[in-house]
Amino acid sequence: MSATTQVEGQDRAAVTHLLVSSLHLGLGSILTLLMLAARVFPDALTGVLAFGRIQPMALTSVMVGWLAVGLIGATYHVLPRLTGTRLWNENLATLGAWALGGLGVAGVIALGVGLGDGGGPLGLPWWLDAAIAVTLFIPLLVTSQTIRRRTETGVFPTLWFVAGGAVSLPILGLLASVPADAGLQLALQDVFFTAGFGSLWVTTIGAGIGYYVAVRATGNPLANRQLARAGFLSLLFAGIWAGPAQIAFAPVPDWLGSVGAALTLALPVAALANGLGIAQTVGTSWSEVRERPALGALGAAILLMTAVALATSVATFQSASALVGFTAYWDGVLYLTLFGVGGMFIAAWAYQTLPAMTGRALADTAAASRQVRWTMWFVGGTGLLLMISGIVAGLGMTGGAFSALGPDSWSSIVGPAAIFSGLAVLTGIGAFASQALFVLNVYRTLTSGRATEQEVLVETPV
Repeated sequence: MSATTQVEGQDRAAVTHLLVSSLHLGLGSILTLLMLAARVFPDALTGVLAFGRIQPMALTSVMVGWLAVGLIGATYHVLPRLTGTRLWNENLATLGAWALGGLGVAGVIALGVGLGDGGGPLGLPWWLDAAIAVTLFIPLLVTSQTIRRRTETGVFPTLWFVAGGAVSLPILGLLASVPADAGLQLALQDVFFTAGFGSLWVTTIGAGIGYYVAVRATGNPLANRQLARAGFLSLLFAGIWAGPAQIAFAPVPDWLGSVGAALTLALPVAALANGLGIAQTVGTSWSEVRERPALGALGAAILLMTAVALATSVATFQSASALVGFTAYWDGVLYLTLFGVGGMFIAAWAYQTLPAMTGRALADTAAASRQVRWTMWFVGGTGLLLMISGIVAGLGMTGGAFSALGPDSWSSIVGPAAIFSGLAVLTGIGAFASQALFVLNVYRTLTSGRATEQEVLVETPV
């Protein structure tokens, strides 16, 4: 290989993934807003818009079409820059974006017409689960082959996170596709998948991209490699163990809850280690956060990542899980993970790298900064209100269980939780607006952004 050979089509796969994922974000945001409304107005929203049907439709579009595809695109962007070699099989990588995006749409349609299997969180028919699981091996293959061909002798920490996420994602896909009997087995499969997707994929890849953006946006060297290592290992260690806490007092082995609660203590450790590592790398450049939306999104992602880790870890202990298990609390945690942590890490990557990938300046920097602020206010507010709704419902159910109240009194006990769920619909409208700003900004940049310098990659000699 020559040190001056330009890499052709160098970011085609990454840009395609960003485009496909942004389209799914638009669809998923609409479905999520309808899902929030269906929780509060079950009699008004029925049929295809009923909560039991609209929820898996929304999660399929958000998790498969947006966050899986979007974060895969981010890995495809950083891999050539951190390995010194071109992305392996750019055509296959690009095909993977369209395949996952298409399967996400097919999943939404199948669920909408009633072909779901009734499980969660996605509830897709087995043939779509299997197709998605197979497709998720494409990023693992592309990532592993690219890293195997690397010419850079040093290993930047982002590669640890990218490799870990690339291995975890197809495993999670296989977990979701394994046939399970209705009941406890299906419930455990669902909660392990949900917890694993949030920690082993969204947070792991997000934190790795965060380190990359921090260095590229500021020009500063990585501040603390030890913190990055601690954050990475803690995420892998904690992994999926928050899942069992969501089904409190289920007929599972006693050790499962205790071990899960102990292991999820590593989640705040990971969040604090990665947050401090990224923050120290940015250093004094935080003063430019108002003018640089990529840094603003990075700061928001750090704060939300820490909040989610703390909320998850606290709720896994038996006394807390007895209160919030089976309530909207966990819906709030998932909402913050997907739209807050995942959304802000993708925004940080997109706002920083779109000009370098496309040769077009970001269409509207002011709108990008506004989107970051609205995400903190409205996405953060929606997640918090759902969590409060879960706590209120848990307190009501716990009190009712130890009283002599009849069945007609349960609505008066649990009813106050609906107030907070109703407020979450209002903040959800603001969250939808913030997500629409992101989609519009990406589209306008790709189609009509002002021409600027484009980053040209060259292959380094072996």
